[in-house]
Amino acid sequence: MTNVEAFEAFEWAQEVAAYRHAKAEDDGTRVTLDELSAVTKTGAAATRRREPPVTRE
Repeated sequence: MTNVEAFEAFEWAQEVAAYRHAKAEDDGTRVTLDELSAVTKTGAAATRRREPPVTRE
């Protein structure tokens, strides 16, 4: 097994573990599209207000 293959296997194992954890923690509540849109717009607006990163040359 190459390093790349080992890394991909590791990543896959982490994704499966995260999925299983999320499924176990899922309380079955869902959000409406309007609620999701409101959160997305709020998040996008907050992102736009940030100062651009300082670059050093």
